[in-house]
Amino acid sequence: MVAVTGRLTPTPSKSSPPGSTARLAGSISNANTGSTLAVPARVQLGNYATLAMPAAGSSYSLRAPSGSYTLEVSAAGYAPKTLTGINLAAPATAQRNVALSPLCTLLADDASAGLANFSAQAPWGLGTTRFVSAPAAFTDSPGGDYAANANTALSLVPLDLRDVTHARLKFQSWCDTEAGFDRGRVEISTDGSVWTEIWSCSANAAWTEVDLDLGALDDQSSALIRFRLTSDAAVQREGWSIDDLVLSGAGAVCGGVPDALFANGFE
Repeated sequence: MVAVTGRLTPTPSKSSPPGSTARLAGSISNANTGSTLAVPARVQLGNYATLAMPAAGSSYSLRAPSGSYTLEVSAAGYAPKTLTGINLAAPATAQRNVALSPLCTLLADDASAGLANFSAQAPWGLGTTRFVSAPAAFTDSPGGDYAANANTALSLVPLDLRDVTHARLKFQSWCDTEAGFDRGRVEISTDGSVWTEIWSCSANAAWTEVDLDLGALDDQSSALIRFRLTSDAAVQREGWSIDDLVLSGAGAVCGGVPDALFANGFE
């Protein structure tokens, strides 16, 4: 069974006067198949929470005082879902069925297949002396230190993310640059003209996992992601290496079940 973390707040005490609370109930299913989830789901209604067991055939049920609430539902391997404006009026029961979309890997690249998924500005290429997954990593300057006044990018091929939600990018970063002046930058765009920086690194010469929310690219027909190194004229160092890129998301493209990685609770 997958462990679901988080403190669960009990519903109001059974000693509350009859009719003083309202009830919210419903089912939790897989949005792609319509079947009930095979893992536990955490259901949060304002300050009240419960652990639902859809696979056991049970629906969730929560009690709360009359009012307007936000309902949050999450489960390992699925994109979380938030429903706002849940209006409860004691002593009535309201019904809200929730469908969660499986998470899956949309693209994974450990540099073993070269630059097939990229457009690379020179001197970006493959480095074989520093990597996480053998035999190589992507690096801005395979031949040595980066140049003075560098401004070069490694760009992923355009991605069709229509009908994809909860897009995320994870990768390993080794960022040996002049502190505060030379930087590795992750930038995104939907048109190739206007780029938005979502993360940067400087003077971090150690492999570090980076996990970025790409929600701004959800449902985009041409999602663009690039890794750009910039430097000044003063000090040059080894540069920026990246490895083990994983782009994930949720939607119909994921099929009926989550990838094993996400089903094990690593979303």
